[in-house]
Amino acid sequence: MALAEAKRSDTAGVLLDSLDPSSDTGVEEARNGRERGACMTMRERSAELAVGWIEAWIKMDMRWLRQRLAPDFVHVSPFGRFEDRESYLAAVEPMARKSVVELTIKDVIASGNQAAVRFENRTAKGVVETCDWVRVENDLIKEIRSFYDSAMIREVLSPAEQESLDSSY
Repeated sequence: MALAEAKRSDTAGVLLDSLDPSSDTGVEEARNGRERGACMTMRERSAELAVGWIEAWIKMDMRWLRQRLAPDFVHVSPFGRFEDRESYLAAVEPMARKSVVELTIKDVIASGNQAAVRFENRTAKGVVETCDWVRVENDLIKEIRSFYDSAMIREVLSPAEQESLDSSY
């Protein structure tokens, strides 16, 4: 199933010292942060990468992910732990193409080299509220810890797909 366009709620905002947390343009500012060039703080760059992470999954942009995930990228979720970029993408991409209908960014908060992005993952079985904690190192995403209830996602995956994720611990 193809991924739908990203949506942003009216209350979404990047909560950064340099951005107005009551603004509904905060996510847009994080998306366009690179335009500020050398003036971008680590906090802003972390927020930009967190938003980019979700947008890459919306577009199924494996090139963006390969360029911005560290080779030794670590991903921890209710399904398990992956300790390198390529094994993570090989396992997750086919399942994401199958299970994700739409991702909607709700909030992004950032501090230093870390950001949290809260979003809704709409699957064929319903909406899964998700929060990804993103850690940046050397201008790459080094680690993401995903927090969500995996029950609805499991309902969409085959037993073999579930097994491949469960064996990643």
